[in-house]
Amino acid sequence: MTEIDTTSDLFYLPPNQVRALNALLQTGTIAEASALCGLSPRTIKRYLSEETFDKTYRKQRMLILQETVANLTRVSAEATQKLESSMSCGDVNTELRAACRVLDYFVKTVELERRIREFEDLEERIAALEAEQEVQGNGYKGGWG
Repeated sequence: MTEIDTTSDLFYLPPNQVRALNALLQTGTIAEASALCGLSPRTIKRYLSEETFDKTYRKQRMLILQETVANLTRVSAEATQKLESSMSCGDVNTELRAACRVLDYFVKTVELERRIREFEDLEERIAALEAEQEVQGNGYKGGWG
């Protein structure tokens, strides 16, 4: 399948698949999506097994995630200020909870950064191995299939 532009993905889907896609994006389960759009769970599962539908669904979910991250980034400075002021508010329990939160977030951030670096390193190593295979001329063109 060729790569299709995200803005026009929906034009490639039949109307029932668009209904299923919208329902999946608005709900948390296939059963809920089924009830919302009026299609059977079996039909929605079949759609999800189709490459074009699945790719479109994943792209739409990624767009929603990117928008969510942008909104969280926007309000994170204010949240950080609230946590920081809570650490010196005069109530020992509140200060301890705020300090624990800051430490929890710090540890999670460090771990996330480590995983991102590890992932980027793996991507570079895979690209180098694929390039080496191609240079050796054994016909390998990359990918899994």
